[in-house]
Amino acid sequence: MQKIDTQILKRANREAIYNIYPYLSNKVDLSSDSCKFSDVVSKLRQSYERDSDKWSQEQLSQLEVLEKAIEEDNYLAESVIGNQIHIKNGLNVCTFTDQDGTVSVVFRGTGDGEWIDNGEGLSGIPEENIYFQYDRNGDVIGETVIQNDYATDQQVEALNWFNKTAAQNGWDENTNIIISGHSKGGNKAQFITANSDLVDQCYNFNGQGFSQEALVAFQKKYGENYEKRRQKIYSFSAYNDYVNVLGTPLVLENQRYFLKAPIGDKDMMKYHNIEAMLDKNGKFNEQCEQGDLSEYVQKVSESLMELPPSLRQYATLGIMNFFQRYIGKAEALNGDSVTAEETVMGLGIAIGPVLGNLLGTGDGYEALEDIIAIYGDDALSGIEDFYNSIGNRYGKLAEASFIIMSSAVVAVAAPFLVGSVIAAAGVSNLMNALNILSEKIQKISMDIYEKTVVFYTSVLDCMKQFLFSVFHSRNVIVGGLPLIQVDTGRLRFYADSLENIKKRTDRLDRRIKSFCLKNNLQRFSLLQQANIIAESNLCISNCIRFLNETADDFDITERKVVELFSEM
Repeated sequence: MQKIDTQILKRANREAIYNIYPYLSNKVDLSSDSCKFSDVVSKLRQSYERDSDKWSQEQLSQLEVLEKAIEEDNYLAESVIGNQIHIKNGLNVCTFTDQDGTVSVVFRGTGDGEWIDNGEGLSGIPEENIYFQYDRNGDVIGETVIQNDYATDQQVEALNWFNKTAAQNGWDENTNIIISGHSKGGNKAQFITANSDLVDQCYNFNGQGFSQEALVAFQKKYGENYEKRRQKIYSFSAYNDYVNVLGTPLVLENQRYFLKAPIGDKDMMKYHNIEAMLDKNGKFNEQCEQGDLSEYVQKVSESLMELPPSLRQYATLGIMNFFQRYIGKAEALNGDSVTAEETVMGLGIAIGPVLGNLLGTGDGYEALEDIIAIYGDDALSGIEDFYNSIGNRYGKLAEASFIIMSSAVVAVAAPFLVGSVIAAAGVSNLMNALNILSEKIQKISMDIYEKTVVFYTSVLDCMKQFLFSVFHSRNVIVGGLPLIQVDTGRLRFYADSLENIKKRTDRLDRRIKSFCLKNNLQRFSLLQQANIIAESNLCISNCIRFLNETADDFDITERKVVELFSEM
């Protein structure tokens, strides 16, 4: 276990305290800019005393940690907050400037509309992005367009915000800048560090990594500077956090640290909370080795990252769309969308690495046995209520997804884990749960059945597209005669090309409208251009649908002809 340098530990602990504030920043207004941190914490206490019914127990605990921390650390208390921005469901960032002039830039974790963006960052699928340059007034003085860029919209937004704020504040190479963030905020902090020479140190708290494709792009773009910038990044995570291990790490292995987290057995989701690695006085818990749960999730992530982007995107976007709909509960930002069928398909692709690592590795097996020991009795005795609650709250498709995945887990894991399950929950609970699962599967409606068929068909289609080039001509020879000779791969290739064009015009449409709003320009000609673009995109969508449906029709016809001749 790599021991943490004393000065790095002290600085990281201070940054961790700063990272609690964004989760409470909605309790005070933005007029707290230029206030001392101690005064802002006092305002938070007043907010709680005034509206305690609007505060959760978790938020109150966070406030108490802040109060203890600033009581013991005058540097924290005297730090001045500034540059706050809260975009609804998205970017939430602020700065703290201490008595020595050190600027700490702090990014909050995933906003309610950013979940799909997380999936895009791991997918390895490139897109077009625009990076801006700014003058001292914060006005745009130039832009750089990158066609095949592996950054997400929210990562680019964070970097553009940082560059604009640096220009407005006159930050340069003489300014000591520390950047940090929790969860997705930590990912944004790492992204900015990889793309800027202004950052002196970066502290990532429970933040995920990147796609391998993104890291290769960084290396090609920055050469030796890429490795120098990596050396500025330090990662601190709760020992069983399950997010920091997602994706491929940008952080050097010897600069990743794990801390104890006294979380109760049935509160495992709280391992990801920023305060999980802190005691009640705001001090870091003791350093330790990575936990079993964290190691297991890391192995699952590594398996997913080995998939080609054409398949991986369904898994990463499907999983994050599930979180978007049922945790974020808000519209995804930047027009991001994933269909229900794609979500089920993505969950289906992900279940393979999940089961493979649960039963194929000692760490995974032990983690599963621990979960069964902790949750087995409650889970089996309440399985019917669980499925019904999923269906009532999130819809039948979500219920079917859980039933399908439960069936896969039972089918594959049962022979290995019967003893553990019986020990945790008893024979009667196990038999009752299996009966309920069987009944549930039989009662899935025809609509869900059809969507499940779409799911399996789509998985096979993805496999087929991966194995065969999009330019591969699909010829079926029966009796030496070519009955069908249609290049459906090319049709889908053209559909994908049109989809990329549509995404670009969508961005242009958003940029025009955003430009008008930001500059109070309601010029008819500009808005008319945006409307023309929107109408053009509708036509493009129709073309995409026609090409895909045509390819599907030929594929179906081909299969029927082959089946007909095979039966003769």
